[in-house]
Amino acid sequence: MEFNPSGDMINDQKTLYGSWVTSIWRMQELVERLVRWRLYPSDLITPRFAIEQVSSDFKWSASLNFFKVPAARSPTDFKPGKVDPRELARFPELFNASLIPYSGKWLYVEPDEGQCDFADLDAYVSWCNAHNIAIEYHFLSGYEPAWVLAKPAAAQGELFLKHARQVVERYKGKIAYYQVTNERHQLDFSPPVFTELCKIDPQAKFGISDCTTFWVPQAYWRGDSESKHTGVGEVEWLKSKGVTLDFFSAHGHAPYGVWPTGPAMYAAFDAFAKLGVRIHVSEFAVPLGKPILGPGHGPGREVWTLQNQAEFYAWYYTVCFSHPNVDMLNLWDFGPNTWWPGAGLLDEHFEPKPDWTALHDLIKTQFMTRLSGVLPLDGAVDFRGFHGDYKLVLTLPTGQRASADFAIHPDHPNRFRLLLNSALLSPLPP
Repeated sequence: MEFNPSGDMINDQKTLYGSWVTSIWRMQELVERLVRWRLYPSDLITPRFAIEQVSSDFKWSASLNFFKVPAARSPTDFKPGKVDPRELARFPELFNASLIPYSGKWLYVEPDEGQCDFADLDAYVSWCNAHNIAIEYHFLSGYEPAWVLAKPAAAQGELFLKHARQVVERYKGKIAYYQVTNERHQLDFSPPVFTELCKIDPQAKFGISDCTTFWVPQAYWRGDSESKHTGVGEVEWLKSKGVTLDFFSAHGHAPYGVWPTGPAMYAAFDAFAKLGVRIHVSEFAVPLGKPILGPGHGPGREVWTLQNQAEFYAWYYTVCFSHPNVDMLNLWDFGPNTWWPGAGLLDEHFEPKPDWTALHDLIKTQFMTRLSGVLPLDGAVDFRGFHGDYKLVLTLPTGQRASADFAIHPDHPNRFRLLLNSALLSPLPP
């Protein structure tokens, strides 16, 4: 019987040092000599592997301005201009999700009773869907148009249900996450809304949002968790009404300009985790030139500058990403035309600022898994990796390559058996 090592053996060998068709003493002699020559199977058999994470399960989110500026005016809410094409070109380089900051607000969608304008919101959703950007909707219960607030409370609740139903029906399968209420707007009327929306789009996730605070001056803190961890009481109340929330979206800006501590942030996250609720951190940003508040204030940290803003953004993102119950982090301002001066990642020329560079290094390098090496004899590779999608590339000694895709997700076994199919190998290199 004859074998062709280059074609019929599982692992090709450059030099054949022995054969199993021989006497036992010759085999023993060969083994001894291989040790003396320091020739080991791992040196002779050289398929190499490279594993690279290509996407993250964690939702790195940022918000964008209007795609089509609506005619309606807001008496109190900040109204930005139109998103710039240069922002849209940059956005997918860093982010895989977007929280809609203004386009979804009720006062812009239905400024007059029965007169809906979805042009801007349609454009926002379509752009995100086309670029594989997951969407969080902010927020179904408001801000209410003046004509809604002029109605009796009970009528407002009925209108809220009608409006929420209309939006979710329109974007079923296109929006992954909905903030049903924010800052307690229409909270009292929300339990039947949750029930109805879950029936309309069973695949979507529904939650609420509010201004959770990671630091409060002692003089203004009553000492109970609800005064500091705003939203805990809302979650508990909804649970008492039979509503199971998919997530709580904690505003990351309160109080404005604060540099909190990691333990304080973890304490807030843990408060919601104990209630069985996943966490999104939304509306995060700090303004340039404003005083730094909280424990982060000190010599060299009196006001927010480009340098300490970038340092803080990287630190803040690391704390959020490290907590096992946090699934999303949203940056409220992205470009130069923002609610808070200088809070975005792009300067007035739409070029990256230091905070962009810091976050790009985190999101695309430090928080992505990559490894490579020589495939062991048993073909097994064990590693710890961040949750997401992966690509494996196997390179044989001949230079031919084979690849496979797999994914690592939470609460999955995450063990894979991949078989090499010679028919799918890349052509031999010239």
